[in-house]
Amino acid sequence: MIVPVLPFHMLRFASLLLLVGCGFTTGSECVEVESISLADDEDSPLGFSADDVLATIGAARTVVGHLGGDGMEGDAVDVTIGVTRGEGAAVFTRTELATTHTPNGRLFGETEYDMLVICHDSLAVPVDLAVTTSDGTIRFAAPTDAVPAGDTLDFVHVSATVPIDEAEGLPENDNPNVEEVFASAGFYEGGAVTSGQVGWSGRSDTSSFAVSAVTWDSRAE
Repeated sequence: MIVPVLPFHMLRFASLLLLVGCGFTTGSECVEVESISLADDEDSPLGFSADDVLATIGAARTVVGHLGGDGMEGDAVDVTIGVTRGEGAAVFTRTELATTHTPNGRLFGETEYDMLVICHDSLAVPVDLAVTTSDGTIRFAAPTDAVPAGDTLDFVHVSATVPIDEAEGLPENDNPNVEEVFASAGFYEGGAVTSGQVGWSGRSDTSSFAVSAVTWDSRAE
C-alpha cells in the first residue's frame, strides 16, 4: 500500500487553510440545571407559590379593548380575560448562563459576539387562558403556563399559541403566511392592571409578523 506524502510547502498551505475561516461567534444561552415539581401551596425558592401566582392574576375580569390591527385606535369592545388552574404540577426551574462558540466562517479567526443574555429562575404554573369579546368575534381558549417575570410577582405573563388549522373562535384571515393564532396577557401591580392581545402570527419570505385581532390595556381606561 502506497501512502501519499505531501511536500512540506503543501503541508504549510494546508495548515493555513485550517486557520482561514475558523472564526467563531461567541454567545450565551440559558441552560436548565434543575427542575422541581411543587404543590400549589408550597413556596418555590423564589419565595412564592403557585397559589400566590394565581391570586395575583385573580378572577376573570372584563376590560375595554379595541378590535383590529390598529392597537388602541380600533373600535371599542368589551374583552373578558380569564385564567384558571390547568392540569399538571407547578414547576420551578433553575437556569445558568452557558457560553457557546459557533464557527462562523470568518477569515483569519475573526470573532463575533452575540448580545448579552440574562438568565432567570422561574416558576411555571399550568393554567387555561380564555379571551372572549362581547360581540362574539373572538373566543380564544388554550392551555398554557402562567410565569412571573423574575423573582417577584410584579408582573405575571400568560401566553398561548394554537396552530392555524386547529384554531377556532377568530375571524378568518386570508393571509397564506399565517401559521398560528396567539394570545398574550400580562398582569401588573398585583393583578390590578392587565394588558394584552389576541391575533395571528406567521412568517413571510423576509421576516416574522404578528397582527392583532383585539388589543386591551386597562391602564388606558
